[in-house]
Amino acid sequence: MSRIAVVGLILATLVGCGPSASVRLHQPRLDQAQQDLALRSNSAVYAVSAEGVARYRLAYPLPGATVGRNYFMYLRLSAKGGRYEIGSPLPDGGFAGGFLIQRTGRSKGLTEFVGGEIRVSGAGLGSSAMRSGSFRLKCADGSTATGDFRAGRDDLELRDFEQRDYPADVAALQRIKTQPANAP
Repeated sequence: MSRIAVVGLILATLVGCGPSASVRLHQPRLDQAQQDLALRSNSAVYAVSAEGVARYRLAYPLPGATVGRNYFMYLRLSAKGGRYEIGSPLPDGGFAGGFLIQRTGRSKGLTEFVGGEIRVSGAGLGSSAMRSGSFRLKCADGSTATGDFRAGRDDLELRDFEQRDYPADVAALQRIKTQPANAP
């Protein structure tokens, strides 16, 4: 095998090993041009809390673009691998959930996931561990999101997203069921 072929094979292998995400959005409430979008990205990160909750942030550019962060998907799941339904209890007392944000355009805004499932594998240890997953989700606005991801661990980027960029939206997902103070 020639050196060029070997280098090409190595590069092709490395490209497939990094973070990536793809989603097909079906948005029936929008005009024809925006009803069905296919988004692809190389920006997919996760972090794990001490309470055993994994948080994922997937960022997508506009359709057909290779750079930009015009759409965000955020998920809160158990840190263990497996299948999770939106609304499943989490170790911190919250629930599995997430939202989709469109930052630009006439239909910009946030919609929360109200149903569907997420499957996650590769829930390994260490800062370089990758996690893969797939999802089929229903949104509060009637949209659906179907896709997959391969996320790399990045605690700092997740912290910035949660605490600086979208703190109120993330806090809404961290609703914890509590009993009244006078409950037995």
